[in-house]
Amino acid sequence: MAAAAGAGGLARGPRINGWRAGAASGCFTTEGRRTAEATAGGDSADLTQKVRGQSGDRQARFDFAILLNARNRREEAAAEFIEIIKRDRAWNGDGARKQLLQFFDAWGAVDPATISARRKLSALLFS
Repeated sequence: MAAAAGAGGLARGPRINGWRAGAASGCFTTEGRRTAEATAGGDSADLTQKVRGQSGDRQARFDFAILLNARNRREEAAAEFIEIIKRDRAWNGDGARKQLLQFFDAWGAVDPATISARRKLSALLFS
């Protein structure tokens, strides 16, 4: 998808679930970070606690993965989505897998995080 020039001449990439990805890097803009913080309830420490506490809260883990990606921590974001898929693939209409695939598109096929996570996802789904 071709990127369009946004305000100030900055290229902007495709929208992913209402978020605007940066065209060149595939990382999310400041607007996306604010959305991620809002999704996380504005308290990333609390969200981290929920996820690390192994509570089984898939929505918290999903929100945490979105937040990690907004902070350009792609490998960690992918790992959280893969963990959701491992625990319950059907959760939220297969939402974790679908979101991860959208991130792959935004990150690009040659991005190291995409390559690594695609291998792990394939191993999980087809083993």
